[in-house]
Amino acid sequence: MTDFSDSATHPALSPDGRMLAFIRGSDPFITKGQLYVKMLPNGEPVRLTNDPDAKGFPAFSPDGSRIAYTHAPARTWDTWVVPVLGGVEPRPLLANASGLTWIGDRQVLFSELRQGIHMPVVTSTEGRGEQRDIYVPPHDVGMAHFSYLSPDREWVLLAEMDGGVWLPCRLVPFAGGSPVRPAGPPACRQAAWSPDGKWMYFIGSAGPGSHIWRQRFPDGPPEQLTSGATEEHGIAVTPDGRSLITASGLSHYSVWVHDSNGDHRISAEGSATVSLWLSSLSPFSQDGKTLYYLTTNASAPKAPPEQRIAPWELWAADLETGRRERLFPDFLMSSFDIARDGSTVAFAAWYAKAKGERLWIGSLDGRSPPRQLSSGVEEHDPIFGVGGELLFTARDGPSNFLYRMKPDGSDRRKALPDPIVFHMSISPDGTWVVARVPVGSEERNSVKALPLGGGRSVTICDFCQPGWSLDGRFFWIRIGGHVTSGQVTSEGEKTFAIPLRAGEIFPPLPEGGIRSEADVKALPGAQLVFDGRAAMGSNPSIYAYSQEIVQRNLFRVPLP
Repeated sequence: MTDFSDSATHPALSPDGRMLAFIRGSDPFITKGQLYVKMLPNGEPVRLTNDPDAKGFPAFSPDGSRIAYTHAPARTWDTWVVPVLGGVEPRPLLANASGLTWIGDRQVLFSELRQGIHMPVVTSTEGRGEQRDIYVPPHDVGMAHFSYLSPDREWVLLAEMDGGVWLPCRLVPFAGGSPVRPAGPPACRQAAWSPDGKWMYFIGSAGPGSHIWRQRFPDGPPEQLTSGATEEHGIAVTPDGRSLITASGLSHYSVWVHDSNGDHRISAEGSATVSLWLSSLSPFSQDGKTLYYLTTNASAPKAPPEQRIAPWELWAADLETGRRERLFPDFLMSSFDIARDGSTVAFAAWYAKAKGERLWIGSLDGRSPPRQLSSGVEEHDPIFGVGGELLFTARDGPSNFLYRMKPDGSDRRKALPDPIVFHMSISPDGTWVVARVPVGSEERNSVKALPLGGGRSVTICDFCQPGWSLDGRFFWIRIGGHVTSGQVTSEGEKTFAIPLRAGEIFPPLPEGGIRSEADVKALPGAQLVFDGRAAMGSNPSIYAYSQEIVQRNLFRVPLP
């Protein structure tokens, strides 16, 4: 359906099936790209937007005259609209609304942010009148990103993320209430209905790769329809129900290190990253000689269907010799941290014999097997504190809290009394933890430094990823970018380093925190380290980063 040398994604069809809208951008979730429309079957793509902001999830109005899309310049998720004929600048339609679809001439279905990152699905008029909840995720870090009304207007399919992990899709009554049923594959990202309502189609996975699935309504078994080396993202069913349109292609990440001798590629095979989700921990060893990174490849062990994290394996690269070594090959990790003395690693991982994701601690010399530290599946993101103490996020009721425990797993208790969304880093002296926290009842949250010994917090920014260099002489901040499925994309991101004076933990931050790139540049001695997302070593001249190569195009897939 398209033939670009880069990437097309987010397909959407007009109600009559004669027009195809899509985003020309690399990321299948939210991407810095432009909205296009083309007449089918062979019309030339026409560009409808011209701005640097992130976009996603286009949808046609019932009469096919307008296209709505999610507009996400930085910290907001709004819906904008543009005429299919072009010639008119896009305009805002509905604030704090994403993944919007029309379910009537003036009635819409969409997701909205509430406290922190909590995101329910609601319906209302185009002016937000008559609004009511359709589905509210039970946990504070739950996000229902997409929603699709059945042809008989009785049911809504939606995709839900919990703490950055995609869950099975949900089938909920349009009228609200119960029952709420799981649907689709274990990690379900998007969905669609057949025109007669007899089939549900999904984009998702039960392990590596994102593919097309289907399930007979209401409770047939999920069936995987596509497979292979390429991945599918986005789904639009044709009005006759005989085929669907999806974005198919490949993306590949490689890990690089910059030092005094230039840039060096570290990872050899698979897709690799130096950081998952929003972590700001350094991937370097304390002496700067070793880089730790995560990689996934075809030889990785296959996780069972209930395991929803990617098959990330932990590797170590000797930066002097170039030797690479896979660590703990029996474990698929979602996060890790290296002890400051370089002797041990704490990690959250899937382990088949434990039948779930757990916290573990392991020796890096390989002389003894890793030890399981937790028995619950809701503990993750361990980081080392003072004296080898471990801090981690765990769920208590609907909220996440920061916990602490000794390295043998004993003395488990809350480190802070108030809930957090997730934590990012810890100060070199172990007295401050940087975390994203809810802000009152507002639909935003803030990145704050929280004192572990009690006292007032320090507001750092609304949306950034801060941390410290290994020796504590620099404070670094990544700004820009946006949240995508499981990670923060580096599109539009920049990494700055700010020198700290002896005894300083933070640079002189502006009152109310950093709100723009100009605020960062105004800090004394601030320097741009990398025009993208980077993780620092001991100083601004040593950092690690990932490079991505993406090619995707839109394809028509006949349905069996």
